[in-house]
Amino acid sequence: MTALLTQFAAQVARAPDHMAVDGAMTYRQLDAASDAQARALVAQGLRPGEVVALRMERSAALVVAILAVLKAQALYFPLGVAQPAARLADLLARSGARFVLSDPGLPAPPDGPWVDLRDLRAGGEAGLP
Repeated sequence: MTALLTQFAAQVARAPDHMAVDGAMTYRQLDAASDAQARALVAQGLRPGEVVALRMERSAALVVAILAVLKAQALYFPLGVAQPAARLADLLARSGARFVLSDPGLPAPPDGPWVDLRDLRAGGEAGLP
């Protein structure tokens, strides 16, 4: 477990009903949502040490995604949401990302050896932001 996850778990235990992210979620809700998303990522085939590209606006959903990737023992690679397609393809190729988790309103990432998981939150487990 990373130091970040250790500190996060301690905060969840200390103040589970305090607001965690922009008044959108409590620590308990954030923990549950990130656990659910981590399980969904693993169910999609994510293995420890693999890279997940996060193409998301700064939001509660991004915080859930970061925690989920770490809980799945993987690595996250943040991407700007306004990257031109050619630059995005280059960054994804260089990062070695196997999965791309994007905000639902963004265009699909360019074709490549990665899997687009934009529907993971919408079609995945209940309670995800």
